Amino acid sequence: DDETYPYSSSAIVRFDGSEWKPEAQEFCGNGTPIGDIAGSSPNDVYYSDCDGCVTRCVESEPIARRCLARFDERTWIGLSVASPRVSFLFDGYEISRCDGQTCTNWWLGLGAVRAVFSLSERDVMAVGGKGGIYRFNGDAWTPMTSGTTRSLTDIWASSTSDAFAVGEAGTICHYDGVSWRVVPAVTDQNLNA
Repeated sequence: DDETYPYSSSAIVRFDGSEWKPEAQEFCGNGTPIGDIAGSSPNDVYYSDCDGCVTRCVESEPIARRCLARFDERTWIGLSVASPRVSFLFDGYEISRCDGQTCTNWWLGLGAVRAVFSLSERDVMAVGGKGGIYRFNGDAWTPMTSGTTRSLTDIWASSTSDAFAVGEAGTICHYDGVSWRVVPAVTDQNLNA
């Protein structure tokens, strides 16, 4: 039963496998514009807002629909949930690993962090400017060679041996568990996943 949570800057709708429904207003906090939304399961969803707040929404626990943590009043533009305990957020320049109590911040030198995707707490990838890709192993971030110098805008993985990054001018890169390679372009348009 797949669940999907598309959002606009101030509303979240939910697809429960058969129909689209707006989420209750308390899901959306105080109406502050939403930066991103992600989840570790259909009933464990997080979202970030432009006031630096990260909210965890657990369907069985309405009280959990509150700001878990506010970090430096930063504008989080994206997040990836690694587990029910840990999420990775980014503000465009730094990546933060947050567990609801504390955050650890890294500046990777990507120019601009465009997207982060986590398979687990110990397997996270980030993409950004000039073809930059970094991988986190739970302790440290390591640069990876993407095969392109074009900016990458998004990343997604189904496993540790199957990941895709997309970006400028139709750039698509595929990771096979060993190395990244550029896939022949099918468009010259900028791609976002």
